[in-house]
Amino acid sequence: MTPRFAFVGVVYNNYQDTFDFCQSLAEIVSGGSRLVCVLVDNSDRLEAQERIDSLVVEFPFVKILRPERNLGYFGAFNCFFESEFFEREDIVVLCNNDLVFAREFCEKFLCARYPDDVFVVCPDVITVDGVHQNPHVLTPLGRIARLRLDLYFAHYYLACVLKWVQRGLHRLGGGKKRVESSPPGYLHLGIGACYILLPAFLRRFSRLDFPHFLYGEEAYLTRQVHSADGKLYYDPSLKVLHKESATLSKLPSRVTYEFGREGYWHCRGFY
Repeated sequence: MTPRFAFVGVVYNNYQDTFDFCQSLAEIVSGGSRLVCVLVDNSDRLEAQERIDSLVVEFPFVKILRPERNLGYFGAFNCFFESEFFEREDIVVLCNNDLVFAREFCEKFLCARYPDDVFVVCPDVITVDGVHQNPHVLTPLGRIARLRLDLYFAHYYLACVLKWVQRGLHRLGGGKKRVESSPPGYLHLGIGACYILLPAFLRRFSRLDFPHFLYGEEAYLTRQVHSADGKLYYDPSLKVLHKESATLSKLPSRVTYEFGREGYWHCRGFY
C-alpha cells in the first residue's frame, strides 16, 4: 500500500496562511495521495482558535491538536508524536503553516531514491521573491562564519549594527540572491521551515530533541540525526513556497533576537 503522508503544521494566531497551506494539501489529495494534516494550534486568541477549528469542516483530512500552553515549534511536533494521529509507518512532514506545497510534492517524493543513511529530506523551500532557502548550510561552519555569529549574538545592539552593515554590503554587491536551485546531495543544516522524516529516523527516535522554546532547532535536529549515524539530504525536486515567518513576524524583533541568542549559545558547537 502507498504510504500515508502526515503533514504537521504549527499554528499561532494565523488563519489565512493556514487555510492556504491546507488548500495546497487538498490539491495533493485530489491527485490521489494519501495524507492527513495535523495542525498543532499554539494560538492564544479564542477567535483564532475558532477559525482554525473551521478548517476541519472545510478539509476532511485536517485534524487539530491544541496543547494547554504554547509549546513552541519542536515542542508542538512532539505533541503530535505523542498523539493518536501519529502512525509510525507515516512519512512525516514537519512544517510551518505559511507554506504552500506543489501539487506533485508527494508523487515526486515517492519516485525519489535516497541513500540508505538518509534520515531527513530537506525540500527546495522557495520564498515569495524567488530565494532558495535550501541547502541552508552545506558543511559545518568555519572559524570566520562562527566568529560572525558569536559577534551577532553577543548583544542586541551589536547585532543591529552588524545587520545594518550586512545590508549595506549586500546592496553594494548588487543584492545577489540564490535564485536557482542547487544540485541534490547531503547537507549539514536544512532550513527549519520544512523537514521530511523518513522511516529510518522514526525507527530510532520517538521525539525531537530540543531545549528551547524557539530557535536552534536546525542544529539540534542535525545533532540528533548524526548521533545515530544518519544524514540530511537536499532534494530540489520537492518544491515548497514559503511566505516567510507567519509566526515570528508577530513577535517584536528584540523578543525574537533574545530567543535566538539563548538558543545559539546552547547549540553553538552543533553548527
